[in-house]
Amino acid sequence: MAMWTLLKEHTGLTESELRKYVDKVDLMDGKADGKVDTREKCNCTLCGRTILTTALACPYCGGRLHRKSVFSRV
Repeated sequence: MAMWTLLKEHTGLTESELRKYVDKVDLMDGKADGKVDTREKCNCTLCGRTILTTALACPYCGGRLHRKSVFSRV
């Protein structure tokens, strides 16, 4: 709440403008859930489900992820 008040007072943004921005940031991960998940994701090549790029195997089907090199995520 303190940050919200500080932004309103020092930027001149209205409550509506701040709310729109917060909603936009919330949707950055594709879900309007009040959280932002910045972890990188990919699709499993076997089942197609969304998984974290750090996974060694798909938690849904057990399929092993095949990477060209250890630096393929860099």
